[in-house]
Amino acid sequence: MTGSLTTIEETPLSGMGMAYGIDNKFTEDYDMSKVNTRTLNDEEKKVMRCVAFIRVSTNKDEQKDSLVNQKQMYIDTIKKNGWELSDFYYEIESGRYSDRDEIKRFLNDLKENKFDVLLTKEISRISRNSSLSYLIRDSISEKQLHWVSLDNSINTLIGNTQMFGLHVWMHENESRTTGERIKSVLDMKAKNGEFNGSNPPYGYTVKDKKLFINDDETPLIVRRIYREYLAGNGHDAIARGLYNESIPTPSMKQARKNASDEWHGSSIRIILENPHYTGSLVQSRTKSVSITSRKRVAKNPDEMIIVKDTHEAIISQTDFDLVQKIIQSRKRIRPQANTRLFSNIIYCADCGRAMHYKKVTT
Repeated sequence: MTGSLTTIEETPLSGMGMAYGIDNKFTEDYDMSKVNTRTLNDEEKKVMRCVAFIRVSTNKDEQKDSLVNQKQMYIDTIKKNGWELSDFYYEIESGRYSDRDEIKRFLNDLKENKFDVLLTKEISRISRNSSLSYLIRDSISEKQLHWVSLDNSINTLIGNTQMFGLHVWMHENESRTTGERIKSVLDMKAKNGEFNGSNPPYGYTVKDKKLFINDDETPLIVRRIYREYLAGNGHDAIARGLYNESIPTPSMKQARKNASDEWHGSSIRIILENPHYTGSLVQSRTKSVSITSRKRVAKNPDEMIIVKDTHEAIISQTDFDLVQKIIQSRKRIRPQANTRLFSNIIYCADCGRAMHYKKVTT
């Protein structure tokens, strides 16, 4: 669909269903008189290229229905106004962040004048980030394009922009409140000794929010990593040994789509610094810089939630503490990482952190 104009009659509803594994039954009927579907007069009714933003925050079944419903609302509105459908932008992701793939694609299309009208169900479908919302509005204004929201929070075709700032503030504040509520629930569960992570540490499995040692080779690999590090081997040397022996990586054990069979020093470091291997849960270890940023920073130890003896240990507390002392001592003498062409561009498939160049001497 991208890159060419398509009339409504040529647009099957099955495209989105196939993309997200859902059927094409619309579970709700909408009274279109309740949303902005003003019919343009003859002078206004030129053939305008329209794009629409379809977004939900999670992949839950009830929100998949919303994807279908949003699409149908847009199709009805575009058809009523005699516009031509240029493209849909689909997302299953939080609207807080400005680095989303579909937002980048949309902003690039805006820059290249690939549409005349942006259609959203409400402002929050495209953004719950005030800075991003204002950027979109101002960029559309500079290009002399239009933004129409079905809830009438903005409609530049008729000069309706007065309440834009209030709606933007409300959507970001709602996202902040939801985030704080989720954090409170997770903190309560952590204090009750429940594991909150999306994936268990390498060597463990999760059952009923509790960690249990795997009955495969992974616990032995964890012990080997600690043993080799205490013997003087570095992160990269340990990683090379595991890779050469075709030992499954953490991403492979988690069955990630982008799983790699290659071990990296960063993967070894994460295992060596994870206190869960001592039999205690240490959670709420990081916090976000802001509600609209993905960046997280480490908390002070007294801010973390620590519950002792919640599961069977793989590593003794003595060995873990000794490893932490060695890590700290090596950090103090570690040379500054050199900046190279691909520094902070290539990311680790296991931990997601940016890679850097390090010279290896033999």
